[in-house]
Amino acid sequence: MATTRERALNVPAFPAAETRTFVGPFLRFGGGTGPGSHHWRGSVLCLTRPSSTPAAGAPPPTAAAADGVAVPGGVDAARAGLPTSAVRPHTAEQAAAESGTAPGAAAAAAAGPPPVLVLQDTDQGHGGAGRQELQAQPLDVCLGWTAWRFDTELPLLEWQRPVSYRVAAGDGATPTYTFWLPAQGQPMHWGYFSCNGISSDIAPSAPERADPTYLWRDVLLLHSTFPLHCLVGGGDQVYSDGVWKQPALRVWGADTDHGKKTKTEWSPEMEAEAAEFYLRNYVDSFSTPDIDIALASIPQVNMWDDHDIWDGYGSYDSDIQNCPVFQGLFRIARRFYLLFQHHTTDAFNARAKEFLGANDGSAFHFVRWMGPQVVLLGMDMRSQRSKDRIMPQAAYELLNRTVEELPAGPLHLIALSGVPVIFPKIPTAETLLGCFGKLFSRVPAIKKMARNTGLLDKFDQPEILDDLIDGWVANTHTEERLQFIRMLQSWSQKRCLRVSILSGDAHVGGVGRFYSRPKIKNVGDDPLFMCQIISSAIVNAPPPHPVVKMLMRTNFASNVDERTREKLVRAFYPRHPRTDKLIAQRNWCDVCLIAPPFAPPTVPQDANFGGLMFQLRVEYAKRRRGFADEVYRVVVPRHPGAAMSTAATSPGGPPVGAAPVGVPLPQHTSTGGVELAPRAELPLHGPHAQAQAEAWSSVGQQAQQGQQAQQHLPSDAVVPEQAAPAAVQGRVQAQALSGGGAGAEGKGKGLTGMAPMQSHSELESGSR
Repeated sequence: MATTRERALNVPAFPAAETRTFVGPFLRFGGGTGPGSHHWRGSVLCLTRPSSTPAAGAPPPTAAAADGVAVPGGVDAARAGLPTSAVRPHTAEQAAAESGTAPGAAAAAAAGPPPVLVLQDTDQGHGGAGRQELQAQPLDVCLGWTAWRFDTELPLLEWQRPVSYRVAAGDGATPTYTFWLPAQGQPMHWGYFSCNGISSDIAPSAPERADPTYLWRDVLLLHSTFPLHCLVGGGDQVYSDGVWKQPALRVWGADTDHGKKTKTEWSPEMEAEAAEFYLRNYVDSFSTPDIDIALASIPQVNMWDDHDIWDGYGSYDSDIQNCPVFQGLFRIARRFYLLFQHHTTDAFNARAKEFLGANDGSAFHFVRWMGPQVVLLGMDMRSQRSKDRIMPQAAYELLNRTVEELPAGPLHLIALSGVPVIFPKIPTAETLLGCFGKLFSRVPAIKKMARNTGLLDKFDQPEILDDLIDGWVANTHTEERLQFIRMLQSWSQKRCLRVSILSGDAHVGGVGRFYSRPKIKNVGDDPLFMCQIISSAIVNAPPPHPVVKMLMRTNFASNVDERTREKLVRAFYPRHPRTDKLIAQRNWCDVCLIAPPFAPPTVPQDANFGGLMFQLRVEYAKRRRGFADEVYRVVVPRHPGAAMSTAATSPGGPPVGAAPVGVPLPQHTSTGGVELAPRAELPLHGPHAQAQAEAWSSVGQQAQQGQQAQQHLPSDAVVPEQAAPAAVQGRVQAQALSGGGAGAEGKGKGLTGMAPMQSHSELESGSR
């Protein structure tokens, strides 16, 4: 229990990991917001250690071996060259397994009294949870730190609401943090970010180094006025490339004997250095000012990419990729990824089963409902990646089964892809670098020169080749890329939902699209239309403008197969005429459904009603104004069959929660002797599911009538949106908002500094 004498646990605001005794809290979104769900689920993670614990830089604790060999804490005995039975348990999970106690019991015994989470639900008198004190369960122990997890389940009510909490540990307590729960059946307002770190090659004078968390403050500003229910990390939530600077790993990387390098065993020294590095890196990264408040106030959902492990993991030659050192280091990176980004361990997840599939630790795919209308599918494209395959065939089969088994009714499915699917390609670059690599490996003198000049990296592969092979557009992934695209298209066609792709990695912002061949003029009527949003990076620096211009010169609309084309869209024209397809500025993406309460007054018959709005919030580093300096808006329409599929009944009855919340209207039968058709009620949830189905059936009929009317319009006709909203069904809009602030390259037009709104077809007209 907290007392008036308690000190704040996170003061000073940003001490290094070596000086801390408390880390966190970090919020995680666990689910409970899908169709028919009534309780939000989540967890809170914090780490504690006694004040007398040695600093992280001190020698790690050891486990005494039977033969007198000391093994650093966290070492796998088999990889250390010792018999497993010779080493006493060194982690909470291993101690529990050997003693027969519950996982985490050993950690609890070593850590002393557990912390307590004091939670206050603001709507206690209206069905809320009121005040609760939650007990923590220990997850893991490393270098004197104990990781604790609090699980919470809160009822969803008819309106969104704030929930406050704080963590008390010993004689200290955190400040009080507040997060927001959506209303039951309400679409969630959420954000997406990637690349939350600074690369080592960024110049010290770069503006991104001077203010790395500029856009994180924009996240917090938006959240303070328009609460975010969730924040999705699309990859590279931490940058772990520096692990190769640790002494034992640096020596291994400097070895020029490739054969010897691939056979070197994973050593206790490597284990100890790696565990210390990843722990310290997560603590320091997640405790950065502004980031720490966001992670404590907005529930997280995360999927990793290469930098969460190290640069290029999975895109190296098989002999180096599968060598003992690579796999030993991957095991450590995986341990801390699960702990910090998913609040779990292998032992905990064996019971909780919080991922898709067998939950055997081989991959970490997941599904989250961002309200009953939007499904987020996190696809793990790192755990099982090889130079030739991004995901194994078994992963595709699992993902197909998952989408087939989704409840009826969602309007949108968002596929998380760590790297962009639509992106410029540098012709012949992979072939040339691959030839250079073979030449370097065969001639020792040339290989030595290449290492000394930086042409070869420490893994004996041409520099930047891993970056090229990492992408979906690499030659080696051509067949799998087509398989991936067709899988997404099959989901859209079978389930009558609109599939969009969210990706990061590239350190640029961009908008791409797949569409039918021959082209269907109205993208809302195109069943093969899929939008891709690239949002990267929230912290890292963008590539130089000349590099982005060069990439754009290699990008053209092209055929995917006999029925599909692809292109990058000129989403940033006219503000950035020379980089109108890829913007080399830091950014993050705000996402919400165009439906109550996240839209201007509108009706289901409106062209954009039920569309998913992505807003790229962009920094202009030369003239910052304290929040997003530019905003670009893209609205992705519903699938053309969405209205009818929403009205269809599921095997167990009508769909529940697929349509946005609304208010029932009275039925009018006549006015002045003129007979009127009953007004369609806005879709409802729960007990009003039947009314919802009838309403959306009516909406579908009206939309079809509007489309038929559109076919009779002359090609140059101007259609008033209020008079015939269905005639402009499916328009995708991209809008640049200058707001009159600094950083705009052109003066804003229209009300409040808005640039003119452009339809998707207008943006295409200038595309190459």
